[in-house]
Amino acid sequence: MLVVKLTCTETAIVEWSDDSRDTYRHVAYEAKQEFGRIFATKERSLVFDGVFTVPKDMVGSFRSKYNYIDWNMELEVYIPNNKKISRDIELKVEPRLYPFAEGDK
Repeated sequence: MLVVKLTCTETAIVEWSDDSRDTYRHVAYEAKQEFGRIFATKERSLVFDGVFTVPKDMVGSFRSKYNYIDWNMELEVYIPNNKKISRDIELKVEPRLYPFAEGDK
């Protein structure tokens, strides 16, 4: 089985006067698609098409010294009688730079 997950995580770091730090994380958005059973061999690669739409009210990727907005795509392949293989891919999501069209709010 193949599972693809899109996640947006907000991270905030607070530095205190005693040089200690606290890190806060919040999953702001998560979507998942499952592709069911898959069959593959060494000689045959697999191609999957899937579409994830970033909601209009979500922010794009962002990095500053103490705040981050990260978008990640996680791919998981479950192999029967074996193990799970997963890969995490960091995405750069551009913010929406154009005005909303009429009726698109």
